[in-house]
Amino acid sequence: MQLLKYYNLFRSLMIGTFLFIIQQNSGV
Repeated sequence: MQLLKYYNLFRSLMIGTFLFIIQQNSGV
């Protein structure tokens, strides 16, 4: 299903962005 593929891609992007922000805040 096409929608499911985009959902997984979007979820992975959000998780990656969230982890990146956490690392930036921890590094300061």
